[in-house]
Amino acid sequence: MKRAGPSVFAAALAAALLLGACASAPPTAPGQAPAAGLAAAATPAPPPAARAVAAQAASVQERAFREFYAARGIPELPSSPPKTYFSSDEWAARALELARGAKDYILISTFLINSHEVNRAILETLARKAAEGVRVYVIFDSSAYFTYMPDMTTFLPTALAYFRGTKVRVAEYNPITGAKLFALPSLFERDHRKFWVVDGERVALGGMNLNYYSLAPSGHYSNIDTFVEIEGAEPARRMVASFCDTWNRNSPGPIEAEDFRIRERPADSSVWLVDQKPGKGSSVDALFDSFFQNAEKELWLLQAYAFTTPALIKKVASATKRGVKVHLALSANSFRLSYDYAAKYCAEDLIEAGASVYMFDPPDHSFLHYKLLLADGRVAAFGSPNYNFRSQYLSRELAVVSADPATAAAAMRNVEGLMRHARPVTLEEAKGYRGPKYLAAYLEMLFGG
Repeated sequence: MKRAGPSVFAAALAAALLLGACASAPPTAPGQAPAAGLAAAATPAPPPAARAVAAQAASVQERAFREFYAARGIPELPSSPPKTYFSSDEWAARALELARGAKDYILISTFLINSHEVNRAILETLARKAAEGVRVYVIFDSSAYFTYMPDMTTFLPTALAYFRGTKVRVAEYNPITGAKLFALPSLFERDHRKFWVVDGERVALGGMNLNYYSLAPSGHYSNIDTFVEIEGAEPARRMVASFCDTWNRNSPGPIEAEDFRIRERPADSSVWLVDQKPGKGSSVDALFDSFFQNAEKELWLLQAYAFTTPALIKKVASATKRGVKVHLALSANSFRLSYDYAAKYCAEDLIEAGASVYMFDPPDHSFLHYKLLLADGRVAAFGSPNYNFRSQYLSRELAVVSADPATAAAAMRNVEGLMRHARPVTLEEAKGYRGPKYLAAYLEMLFGG
């Protein structure tokens, strides 16, 4: 299959260093039952006095997060309580529904977008809505050129090819070209975000790409991941402005945020949006610090691409020294051995810093692509950032933080269900992952993953 694009050398470099941690291809074989749907057994409701104490503690913790973000210029935005989609099946259905219901515009930014049967209905709907007069804009990262089919030999076509000849407008973020090899550092900046803005009232974001591995039915070489939907004028206004700014830096046809109407509506909750642009300080680092510094008893990280540095290990150690139980889940079934080896290489440092490390490996061989931070079952962050240097400093990233009790409780139930298919990684096992091949993979993924 031939296509115009990067030179062979640029393609090889990109495949090795720039694809990032979201281009999951298949593990070994599809399995039986989807792990994403598993739920923990129901627990009895606590007595009123205990509920009052818990509510007070949650209020104090929420205030701590609020003050932390305010001090760092991350505003609290009025919104609806987040609605979370914990599986590809749920989000694919909702994405199709959002596209079909759009009246004015659809803005989509996605790290990877490819054409395949699993997302064909969504792509066709976007093209049809554009033909009907709805303004449809899609930004994708150049890494999408390097996504394989399950046979590991055929590249999936990108959105650029699929939407050619339609009224969908497409921009490619920071194209990977041979000429840019002479300015190598610029190639490391990728747009790792995944978000939708529909008609100025709904914002959806998370870790799922618009490609096969994110949207494949559960149990079919699929990722386990999440997407979160919120309604609110301020989140929509900010993400429209962010989208237009990114578009104008990567497309010859400028668009203005003022041309996209924002619909005002009442809000009964709030969120914080962490929208990182490299070169202006690391808001992702602030996101990490907010959880490590404000967790009181327990912190969960679902982070299969935890390619840690001494600074990231120090955050873990600082929390465990305060008595916080830090749990970090890695995942089996990564399609690239480099990803698998690099994450395993870091397990020893995490354990020695006091964290409990787990290996997720469900019967259906799904890969845990989910990026979650969850403090004390009360405050949750969903989005694109991985717990590694690349997300911390090199990539555009996006996360939503919510202290909504129902949202955090749903996330905790989901974690408990997933952990039924995880096992602890012992220090002895982790020490076995410190050989040369693991070190080599870690050094590659430090910047490339």
